[in-house]
Amino acid sequence: MKLRTYQTELKQAVLQSVNDGKNPVAQLDTGGGKTPIIAELCKELQPFIAIAHRKNLIEQISSTVARFDLPHQIIASKDTQARSMLQHRKYGKTVVDNTHQNAVASLDSLLSWYKRGKLKLDTKMPYYIFVDEGHHAADNNKWAKLKEIFPNARFIGFTATPCRLDACSLHIDDGGLYHEIVQAPSLKENSIKWLIENGYLSDFVVYSVPPDIELWKLLVNYYYNADAKKQDFANKLVPACGKIVEEWQRLVNGKKTLVFAPTIENAEFLAKKYQEAKVSCTYIASSLGSNDVARRIDAFRRGDITVLISIDMVSEGFDLPEIEAIQMLRPTASLGLYRQMIGRVLRPAPDKKKAIILDHVNNVMRHGMPDTPILWDIHGEPITQNRVFEMTCQDINGIDGCDAMMSIYRKYCPNCGMKNRYFDRPEDIKDVTDKTRHLLADAELIEKAKQYFNKLAFEQRLDSEVLSKNWSFGCDTLGKALDKMFEWFIDNLKDSGLSYQQINQFTQVKDGAAIKPLLMQNFKMSDTAVKNPQKCKQVFEQWLKSH
Repeated sequence: MKLRTYQTELKQAVLQSVNDGKNPVAQLDTGGGKTPIIAELCKELQPFIAIAHRKNLIEQISSTVARFDLPHQIIASKDTQARSMLQHRKYGKTVVDNTHQNAVASLDSLLSWYKRGKLKLDTKMPYYIFVDEGHHAADNNKWAKLKEIFPNARFIGFTATPCRLDACSLHIDDGGLYHEIVQAPSLKENSIKWLIENGYLSDFVVYSVPPDIELWKLLVNYYYNADAKKQDFANKLVPACGKIVEEWQRLVNGKKTLVFAPTIENAEFLAKKYQEAKVSCTYIASSLGSNDVARRIDAFRRGDITVLISIDMVSEGFDLPEIEAIQMLRPTASLGLYRQMIGRVLRPAPDKKKAIILDHVNNVMRHGMPDTPILWDIHGEPITQNRVFEMTCQDINGIDGCDAMMSIYRKYCPNCGMKNRYFDRPEDIKDVTDKTRHLLADAELIEKAKQYFNKLAFEQRLDSEVLSKNWSFGCDTLGKALDKMFEWFIDNLKDSGLSYQQINQFTQVKDGAAIKPLLMQNFKMSDTAVKNPQKCKQVFEQWLKSH
């Protein structure tokens, strides 16, 4: 297996980062081919554990590693193990070795096996742990447990979107796992554009087709209004759903389509509308059983289903190149989620001339075209580089134009080929950009919704759980001892009758400078050998009075 030029570049960038003593997260757009790079790195960085959260990717990584004759365990369900070994037979052998220290694993299975004493890996070894969809890994989720199990491990992430949906940092000092983002030099300027021009991704056309009612505003209002009734919301979408099917028939008709919907009520109603129009359609959601979901996806894959509606299930990891179109009915303020959605349709396929993107909720207006260059930032939200304004061809060129989206600085429409009437008159572009800015101003509703629900979710967590502190007393002997004492102190507060919200007044302070003298003046390390909830409560209440 020979890597493409940019894949080799990315592999070398990862190795350089590792050699510099860092944990890198590698960015490569969906369809760019992450798995072969991971497999190649497994040859050079051992012992390794390649972790994925999808069965098909576990099988894919195991099969690719097998091509290099690298013995490894498969830490996953029996079905996944069996399918992986079946793929190995293509190479005339199997390299599965349940005693070997290399592994391809599901994160959940790995944690479960460890808990049950079934894990046969030497956890003290200096593992290289490869993380698929690496933007999920953070100290505030189950990845933190993995760091505890493998204290000497190095982490190497791979993702198309190195950013968290909550806009938190991926940096190791801020609760992430990584030191830096690495990219292939060829792809740094504009990765998707380069991959399209070189035939590795499909070209695309975008249609901005808002329904008769302002659907995207309605959706935002739903997210913003915590008291909104889902059924009422679904009923309000009745006239919009008819328009959505009509636009699909006009612009996509018959092509295999993946739809991103915001609610299961909306998905159920929209599926009925498609079925009434004699279009085979179903939906998938986490509320369905895993076997039912698998059957529906298989039917879609075979072509028995033309339109598949998804509720938060396949924005990542749904690799089916034959998808010819997507419909976005879910507004998002997250650039990362937006790029994950459009990534589902950009994989090339033999009979796919262009990927079709139907945007009913103005996501494109907010985040730019699929090939708008992105500056990824390990410390927070990415930003679009050299952002140009987009409008429909018809808005730019009048009644003779089509509904396809295009940059106002692009000479010709990518769909109908009509010349941009402003292209030779740059002095007139100002009027167009003013109109575009006005449209974007309305989209700030989405940002307000995001802020509101992030705040709401955080407040709910304060009431329901004790959050981890996001600072440390230091890495020296005293710092480690104080960290241990702090954990003991919090455990005692939990048993003292205080509410979680009260305890979080402690855990969520900005740093430990004020906490350090409090602990040292009131406790000794020997105190941590036994529980003392009442004394800890007294110390906390004293601290509370002074703050």
